[in-house]
Amino acid sequence: MVLSVSFNYTSAQSYNFQFFNVQEGLPQSTVNTIFQDSRGFLWIGTAGGGICKFDGENFTPYFSKNGIAGDIVTDITEDKNQNIWFTASWGGVTKFDGRKFTVFNKDKTNSLVDGNNLIFCDAKGRIWIAENNNVKIYKNGVFNDIHQSLQQKIKGAVTKIIEDSKNNLWITTAAGIIFINETDTLEITT
Repeated sequence: MVLSVSFNYTSAQSYNFQFFNVQEGLPQSTVNTIFQDSRGFLWIGTAGGGICKFDGENFTPYFSKNGIAGDIVTDITEDKNQNIWFTASWGGVTKFDGRKFTVFNKDKTNSLVDGNNLIFCDAKGRIWIAENNNVKIYKNGVFNDIHQSLQQKIKGAVTKIIEDSKNNLWITTAAGIIFINETDTLEITT
């Protein structure tokens, strides 16, 4: 019996890793979320250091003292007008138009509760926010409740909202997944 053994050597792909923390300019080392906007900037939401914009070389931090809703940033999205939106625990929602911050919270709009955890912009430009198991849509300067028939289907805390290639929405929760066909009526309550 003859045993033939051959070895194939391949070169491993090399990666350039770089580590960022407070010494490199990150305002806080615990990162909750990261998002790349349409202009290529990275937006980094931290667990107590606010949010910062990274241009590939420098971090530009923004804190509650600069006008954002809160320093514990939980999620980030961008709307069709290139505004950056982000949620903050115990603070509400912030919209940043590149020059100024606009804060939406329960004190100013009476439409939000504390504990905002995620935000999403769909293909139609609607801004969705999930506050635990409550979902709202932004319209006319206020976050409004979604229709009660849809709200009743949400049994657990919302963990993610995505949109598929056919503009159907998928809402994941601690109790399962809710599918919303793009032709479904998503009227809001007022």
